[in-house]
Amino acid sequence: MLFSAIIFATAVALVLANNAPTYPSYISSTTDNSYGSYRPFNAAAPVPQNRKPSNASFADDGCGDSSVRFKGDGYCYPLLKKGPCYSVLLWITVDPYTYEGICTPRLCGREKVFVGRDGLCHDILDTKECRGGRRLYYSAYGDPICDCPIGQYPFPSEEDDCVPLFTQGPCPTNQVVSVSSSGKLECAPNTCQLVDRYQDFLLQLVPVKQSIISNHKYGNGNGQKLCHALGSCGPCSPSELFGYNVFRPLGECVYMNDPRTPYFSSPEENAILDEVFGRAANEPNNRFYRAQRLSRKRRQGPNTIGIFQQPSRIPTSLLNPCQPGGRNGNNFKCANPLVPSRPVRDVSQPVSPAFGCRPNDFLQATGQCGSNRGPASCGPSFQFIPATNQCRPIRF
Repeated sequence: MLFSAIIFATAVALVLANNAPTYPSYISSTTDNSYGSYRPFNAAAPVPQNRKPSNASFADDGCGDSSVRFKGDGYCYPLLKKGPCYSVLLWITVDPYTYEGICTPRLCGREKVFVGRDGLCHDILDTKECRGGRRLYYSAYGDPICDCPIGQYPFPSEEDDCVPLFTQGPCPTNQVVSVSSSGKLECAPNTCQLVDRYQDFLLQLVPVKQSIISNHKYGNGNGQKLCHALGSCGPCSPSELFGYNVFRPLGECVYMNDPRTPYFSSPEENAILDEVFGRAANEPNNRFYRAQRLSRKRRQGPNTIGIFQQPSRIPTSLLNPCQPGGRNGNNFKCANPLVPSRPVRDVSQPVSPAFGCRPNDFLQATGQCGSNRGPASCGPSFQFIPATNQCRPIRF
């Protein structure tokens, strides 16, 4: 089994070397000083939290929040998907130099993120890699990062723990964390009151007047304001879920079978991915272990304020969620609208990626190999600075 995996990894490397599209060398000796307020991170440290510069500006490419215009043909394709790339071992990311879409190596399978510190593919829900309730994602550039679960944000500061939108969090009584019209997180009056004391206090209830659903009367006939839970069917059709657009900011229905959404998951492509990446996962000692369930059981209260049961399995996004505010840095392309989910599954242990390097070399998030472990923790939009042992943004 090990021998066949080595042959497989070698064949993949040869294919990539001979046939892969050309893209910039992300580990460059040229230092770019236009880092703005984006702080460097220590290459020996755990996966960095998502940070974005405040002084960068990005032109709209007309492809939406989670798709990018591909450098090869000029069409829009969803990020972190195979798209027009010739192999399932490649996917679309953003070129940090031109901000166009390019094909880059996909190192890990579904719901797993490559961590350069140990060179393994970690479950996105691996709590050992991220702090403050955060989980693993990729940025649009292919950088492994820690960010809050979909529909949650660190509040009141960027260093605080994640708090679900439209819940009380650290706000005073009868107030919830909300997004202001200017795109800032704030405490605002809670206009959605739970009518059943057994209902989940973490339900993210959005007042209908804050949504773009126009065919529902404001109220339920009993003087209560109609509200809908994020991630539920809410007022949407059976093939849609109720989400929240952080740039508008408004609630809206999201068609989950639309390949352009960051939540779409193709059964055909999934089968190929599982077969390819399963070879590494099935190596000796790579057995899945059981962990604490990630969401508690909850009782769904009466449907009196527009709440509907959430589907049991919502595909989760590998692309980091959009943050309120300007479309800068890792907020240039991101997952939006927000469709929260509470995964109920066991966390899997780290497994080997589908790509390998020669002995004593280290695999990097770019898919390249190097003799220094330091650059292995730098994402594709970063460069390694040997003098400081830090990763610095290449351009933005």
